[in-house]
Amino acid sequence: MEGQNRSQAQPTTKFDGFSGLGAVLPAWPPDWPEIRASVEQCILQGWWGSYQSPQVDTLRRILANLSSADLTPPSAIASNLPTGDRAPTGDRAPIDGKWGDGAAGDVEPDAVSPGFSPVSPGFSHGPRPAMSPEMLRPAVSPDVLREVVLMAMNEEVAAEPASHCRLVSSGSLGVELGLRALNVGSGDRVAVCGYDYPGNLRAIESIGARPLLIDADPTGYSLDPDQLNKLNPADIKAVVVSHLYGIPADVEAIGRICKQNNWQWIEDACQTPLMPISGRFAGSHGSLGVLSFGGSKPLTAGNGGAIVTSDVRIASKLNALLDRPSDAAPVSPLQAAALLPQLCRLHLCNLRRAQTIARLVDEVSWLSDSMLGVCPPPDATCYKLAFLSHCRDSLLAELHEAGIPAGDGFRSMHRSSRRRCDRIGELRRCEQLGEQVCLIDHRALLANNAAQDQLVQCLQRIRLT
Repeated sequence: MEGQNRSQAQPTTKFDGFSGLGAVLPAWPPDWPEIRASVEQCILQGWWGSYQSPQVDTLRRILANLSSADLTPPSAIASNLPTGDRAPTGDRAPIDGKWGDGAAGDVEPDAVSPGFSPVSPGFSHGPRPAMSPEMLRPAVSPDVLREVVLMAMNEEVAAEPASHCRLVSSGSLGVELGLRALNVGSGDRVAVCGYDYPGNLRAIESIGARPLLIDADPTGYSLDPDQLNKLNPADIKAVVVSHLYGIPADVEAIGRICKQNNWQWIEDACQTPLMPISGRFAGSHGSLGVLSFGGSKPLTAGNGGAIVTSDVRIASKLNALLDRPSDAAPVSPLQAAALLPQLCRLHLCNLRRAQTIARLVDEVSWLSDSMLGVCPPPDATCYKLAFLSHCRDSLLAELHEAGIPAGDGFRSMHRSSRRRCDRIGELRRCEQLGEQVCLIDHRALLANNAAQDQLVQCLQRIRLT
């Protein structure tokens, strides 16, 4: 197993002359002119200090529309758009090559990228492949994604969305509120992967429920549906499933199992906003989905999140939990103003990240080997690029010395006390992930031109022996 041998080896390279890489990587959170303009207008119009604002309402409606969007077939999407709003199609690069200079850190919008006008409720429209074929989902072109976003914006003006969105103060709170809205309570058991964001485990515990740890998929980082399928239907009340590192969970299998067993399930799409998965966006497959706008997420406002659902009963329960009568866990008008322009560029950022990942897979053999065949699909929203290493600490030290933003993954819960949670089996895959996962931040994946070349050279100079 050549790839496994490479991933176990020790890095031996010093990075003379490359320590400045961090200085030329794109800034994140982004400092884009349209974000500044949107926030400034929110302040000038006085909405920033209001309980309710057009920015918050517009963001809610757009996310609700996107959560009900059907990404197949593309022709049906395009046919629903007003004629003047359609993006050019065909083989033309959707961004006309305008990616910035690679040093300033901006991802340039294309010539016909939509721009948000925060003072009105509407929008103005201005001028190597993945290594695991079984993990691929049908690629959705950036032009199509752009058209879907435009359609959601247009529908926002015309009508109330078919789905529902409740904005909340964080993705972590969104998972907890989602469990409450699904009537999960004290004594209920909730299945969750033993390798997951720790806040999901705490959300389960916070409502008095008991986590049931399931091993991770051997071909990914999410809950293994084969293990889930072994459970007695009476054993659990709900399931929490996360998409991690741009690798989608098997939503079709998980959804089928949950439906057969009458389980509700929460789709944690906090890392993967607007990522196409099986013909819909991430977060649109479960009983409800959760998004996050916190920290350095691909859509970021420092804090914030959203819960989306097509079930009016769940939406009503969320409203009952949060309306007191003012919103108990709001997204602020300033946060919404910062987020709205990012929706228009997300597909471009994803394309940039995909291009960088393709270069890394093709040109950095040790990294490709260390991914062990698990690579984000080309239309992924990739928050972190994951790979495995038995010498994680020393490898991360080398990456840090080179100025590459990198870190380790989550701590596996496979050793958690049985007084705290139950488990199915020994969770060997979770143990492996907890000990070996290394992550390259999406800020590095946004590198372009000279910065991208330098990133590749830095990684090529690592020699695992």
